Amino acid sequence: MDQQDVDRVALTDGTLTTLVGGRSQLRILVHQLVGSNAGASLSTVDIKEDVTTKFSLAMAANGGGFSLELRRPWRLPEGASLKVQQSASVASYISTIWEFEPA
Repeated sequence: MDQQDVDRVALTDGTLTTLVGGRSQLRILVHQLVGSNAGASLSTVDIKEDVTTKFSLAMAANGGGFSLELRRPWRLPEGASLKVQQSASVASYISTIWEFEPA
């Protein structure tokens, strides 16, 4: 399963949002995460393994963002989903480069 994929979500509020859905007998390997804030207020984005926060990244207002390129893939547990949640009601975008591997 060595084919990488890219997924993106648009966030507008503090709702927990699935970026990549988990699957039985598979693990998600995260290679990179990128975020951009198009709103007028600072926003913090929590990157989650299901509901457990693993990274919290700040994005400045009006185009601030982050790029998290991992030297080795972050391997989520079997069946776990990659989710994101932001702290403010602003327009922002989160993208990831990822792939599945057998558990």
